[in-house]
Amino acid sequence: MPRGDFGPYGSLRGRRRFGRMLKLILAVTALILISASALYASFSWDYYSKSPWKYVPALAPSHPPLIAQPDVGPLDRVLHPEDHIYRKPRTHHYNWTISSSVRRPDGVAKLVYLINGHYPGPTIEARAGDKLEINVHNGLAEEGLAMHWHGLHMRGRNAYDGAIGFTQCPIPIGGNFTYKFEIADDQWGTFWYHSHAQTQRADGLYGGLVVHKPAHNGADGRPPKPKYDEERLILVSDLYHRPAGDVLAWYMRADSNGMEPVPESLLVNGVGSYNCSLAMPAYPIDCLQKAASPGMRFDSQKRYRLRVVNTGSLAGFTMSIPGANITAVEVDGGNKISPTPAASVGILHPGQRVDLSLSWDESFSRIRTTGLEIALDQDAFFYPNPALDPTQTFPIHLTNLPSAASMGNGSMSSDGVPIVPYFDLSTATSLHPASPELSPLEPSTAKTMVLYTTTLMLAHQNNVPMGYINHTSWRSSSSPLISSPRGFWENGTQLVPYLPYSSSHTDFVDIVINNLDDSGHPFHLHGYDFDVLAAWGVDSHSKSWGSYNPFDIVRPQATTSTSTSSTSAPTMTKSVKPTATSTSSTLPLRHITKAKRSHLQHAPLMKAKRAKVEHVAPPGGALNYQNPVRRDTVFVPRHGYAVIRIYPNNPGIWMLHCHLLWHQSAGMAMGLQVGGDTATAFANEEHNATSALCAA
Repeated sequence: MPRGDFGPYGSLRGRRRFGRMLKLILAVTALILISASALYASFSWDYYSKSPWKYVPALAPSHPPLIAQPDVGPLDRVLHPEDHIYRKPRTHHYNWTISSSVRRPDGVAKLVYLINGHYPGPTIEARAGDKLEINVHNGLAEEGLAMHWHGLHMRGRNAYDGAIGFTQCPIPIGGNFTYKFEIADDQWGTFWYHSHAQTQRADGLYGGLVVHKPAHNGADGRPPKPKYDEERLILVSDLYHRPAGDVLAWYMRADSNGMEPVPESLLVNGVGSYNCSLAMPAYPIDCLQKAASPGMRFDSQKRYRLRVVNTGSLAGFTMSIPGANITAVEVDGGNKISPTPAASVGILHPGQRVDLSLSWDESFSRIRTTGLEIALDQDAFFYPNPALDPTQTFPIHLTNLPSAASMGNGSMSSDGVPIVPYFDLSTATSLHPASPELSPLEPSTAKTMVLYTTTLMLAHQNNVPMGYINHTSWRSSSSPLISSPRGFWENGTQLVPYLPYSSSHTDFVDIVINNLDDSGHPFHLHGYDFDVLAAWGVDSHSKSWGSYNPFDIVRPQATTSTSTSSTSAPTMTKSVKPTATSTSSTLPLRHITKAKRSHLQHAPLMKAKRAKVEHVAPPGGALNYQNPVRRDTVFVPRHGYAVIRIYPNNPGIWMLHCHLLWHQSAGMAMGLQVGGDTATAFANEEHNATSALCAA
């Protein structure tokens, strides 16, 4: 029978050939699918599969079996302002022992830091004018540590600010150090404390610090009635199941491509509930599924003040409580803002705080349960993490419910103000407008400082992502700057401009922080609050830089009578004027080179007569001199800038850094020297307590 009648594979030999080809096709297809899967895993899950971590199962035979720990402390952290607002100032004494132990904050076994056995640490409550003496014993086996009091001005106590490399050496293993400082009479609000050593903050070495405003008697001789029936503290944190030191090691390598590690979970007051089914096979964890998420209990007839702190390492978040009216009233430690009742509030970035007024919408009173919904800001994530549920709900049980006859319509707050769906914290303005209006920004070297910050991966640093501010990537010096003359700092890793001290309310310094990165940076300044005159970034789809340099000037192009080429020259040209410090420490090289090139190119075309200098306008619009919000941590948007104003009236060496833990650890930090000697700084002053740490 002709082979052609049955096709090319009609014969036995043809059928065998067809079978071999089919097997080859299937094998190649399988190989392609496996390669594609491996490539996807390498891209999306590189965080897990290529990490240098050495994972040791929590239930290894060499260790005793772990017992599931109960939730560490209640989710409800009730504060007690009544114990502080009516009394006179006094001194509080604390003795802390820092240790570590395996706990299950969200059901997953993890080695965390403890303060006197607590995770997170105990809450400190005080009033303005109180003194704190906190003796810290380092009970860790292999690490030094230091504690920073985030947001407190530490006036006259710069040496106790807790910033390693700036104001102290680490507390050595087995050592002790007592932090002694007085809270200013005019400072109150929501603060927190945390370790400023290595990555300890991400593994739980933090806690709340609330300073209550003293109550003064009214005209009738009696203290005023409290505005709130109850106050609560809410510490919200993203969570990495692996040790933070290992997470940083993953980030600080070329293969990370500068993509910040994405967390696996989130906690409220140190407690969460991880869905064990989300765990990935490439990333084994010891997980015990909790029967239910931890919750809170509220009285529907009470008005609450929620003091919310983002203690996390990477992600900002938005929060909401269905059935409740929440109004942001203060930010970053007692700085009042114009209230706007809303259904949700955000984004609160790491290091920032917000105080919320909480009341219950009676139209929802038929239900007895609702929830605190936390949604992590996914703009901070540059790759997917299937192990993370970015939006989680913590149950709230309502008691003392009203009758149905008293229900409202749910569209108005208890004060009769319309409720908006979402309040954007970046748009907050001060409740009390400046009086008189603030002086305009002055583009002069004595009044304005321009900074550029970015993350770079450079060949001479093996393409490891490093954080830079004006060409400087910070590294902790062997001796704290506070005890060293300025000549010791000039080693290429310290950017610490000098600002003359002034007690005048009319002397100020404006700092322009430009962000050249594709993600935002929450910058925290130790020792100060500041006015936020602007914070702006380009649209997420834009390719422009969005930077602002007030020293840029727009100069009309003069005409000439001799050069015919002037007709093709641009009618306007930009020029950059260097700021107070050297050119190389103020502007990126590419900006300087471009400016100089432009100036030299068109200089011959200019007439001798100078035109009036006009400075470029901020790309985000006019600066706010009427009612700028005051903060100590400002979020600088991607490809954007923030303009902050400080009054240099607090002498010392104060750290300014990105509060994203991975960026800070990679070098995105600098300092400000306010006052002191221009040569010796504060080295000639007595710092006996902190000096002893360096000698240990």
